[in-house]
Amino acid sequence: MAEQALDVRATLTLLRRHRFLVVAVILVGALAGVALAYLRPPLYSSVSMVLLPSGTEPNGEPVVRDPSTETRIASSDVVLGPAGEQLEPSLTAAEVRRHVRIDASTNDVLTIEASASSPELAEDLAAAVAQAEIAYVAAAATKVDAAGAAVLEERRETLQQSLKSVNAEIARTTQVRDEAGPDSPERKSANIALAQLTAQQADLLLQIDKLSDQQREGTSGDATATATEIQAASPATRPKATVHYALHAAGGAGAALVLMILLMSMVMRKDRRLRLRDEIADAVGSPVLASVRSQAQRSVAGWTNLMQSYEPSTVDAWALRLTLRQLFPHLADGKARGRGEDHAHRTPASVTVVSLANDSRALAVAPQLASYAAASGLRTRLVAAQRHESAASLWAACHRDPGQEEVRPGLLVETSGADATTVDLTVVMVVIDRRKPELVTPLQTDVTLVCLSPGDATADDLARVAVVVDDAGRRLSGVIVANPDSLDPTSGRLLQTDRVGQASLPTHLTGAPTIRSVGPAGGHGGEQDLPRARDNR
Repeated sequence: MAEQALDVRATLTLLRRHRFLVVAVILVGALAGVALAYLRPPLYSSVSMVLLPSGTEPNGEPVVRDPSTETRIASSDVVLGPAGEQLEPSLTAAEVRRHVRIDASTNDVLTIEASASSPELAEDLAAAVAQAEIAYVAAAATKVDAAGAAVLEERRETLQQSLKSVNAEIARTTQVRDEAGPDSPERKSANIALAQLTAQQADLLLQIDKLSDQQREGTSGDATATATEIQAASPATRPKATVHYALHAAGGAGAALVLMILLMSMVMRKDRRLRLRDEIADAVGSPVLASVRSQAQRSVAGWTNLMQSYEPSTVDAWALRLTLRQLFPHLADGKARGRGEDHAHRTPASVTVVSLANDSRALAVAPQLASYAAASGLRTRLVAAQRHESAASLWAACHRDPGQEEVRPGLLVETSGADATTVDLTVVMVVIDRRKPELVTPLQTDVTLVCLSPGDATADDLARVAVVVDDAGRRLSGVIVANPDSLDPTSGRLLQTDRVGQASLPTHLTGAPTIRSVGPAGGHGGEQDLPRARDNR
């Protein structure tokens, strides 16, 4: 099964989105590490070192020791068992092994590090293991010497038997020579045989003398060579308490963070909600016209105050202004035109802003757009057309008696579709249930927009919204994204088919989408607005 590659940027975005949870998990991990450090206080440690003997092979070559072999021998029961018996109270080989770590610093030096809860036990363990290793090496050398002595004795006996046979043959040959005549062939042959037997006798005697010397001096080269403790057990020490707790806290926090990243990565791979503006634009099939910061409210008073005194930031004001200019060019600079142009000669404009249920951040975009338009000099009407229980507080704030005064200068708010000939811009709010999407408002507008926040809807949700809007005889003119993620590298201003072969565009700019047109000579012909999609109703 093919595994998806870990998207580092998406993971960082997810961690940033849940930063308070991440901090809480890190703190819990650090506290768990401190608790573990309290339950397992730092141990005392003591170190001793043993120098192994440098023996020789039977052929005179020096013995080459294998560090891993020597370490395994020193860690075996034949060494740790006697070491544990030297302690008071005594310990088994398995118990000693849990407290001791043995390494081979070189081929001939063993380093023994013992750890225990008390300094006395740590020093006693290091010393006992060192002494047990020395005793084992000495015992092993004694066994080798005994075996060698037995071999030498057996060989000496063999030589003695050969010498006895040679002596008997010399006596027989001497008798044959003495009985033969002075010039007889038998006498000559006996003399030759006696010469050979005498030489063989001398050689056997020489070998027997050498074996006797070896038996007196011992076998395996230097019989006095044995292991030596070159460093006695050092005074036991342990890390400072602050360092011990700090290391455990850092380890616990790091482990908790890694575990959370893994869990978030698994959840993120199963999460089908759209978070990038390019993904949102592709799902709807319309470009992202603007990205604004939402000022979502929870109460009736909060929504009323938003419509009365909304003041966007400079970036959001520019994004909303470019959106109105993109959708309704004849309303551009409405504040300036409103001073010198009779309202009767202006063409009213209308826009339907569709948001999904329970997306409070996207729900606030329509009131913000209407309030900004009114503050810009356009006589604006905000109509709460299709309600949903998740937006009950906003609908209550919009419910006003006919003829009631404006919420703010130039802004009328109502829940019915009254005559729009007296206003410049009508903003119709529609909230669609994502489980049973339908568009039932009778109000027809010039353009239709979809507003949503990243991470709130899936591609299926947006596709159902697009189908509902299309079934109602309308066309989606664009998307407004509320509260885009600051780590989102995309803009959503071009659809997937338009992005193929296009150079990378700036990613964090807001406002109306623009593309570069190419002049007749191949040069840039300047920036042009994307084709405007309008219902023309």
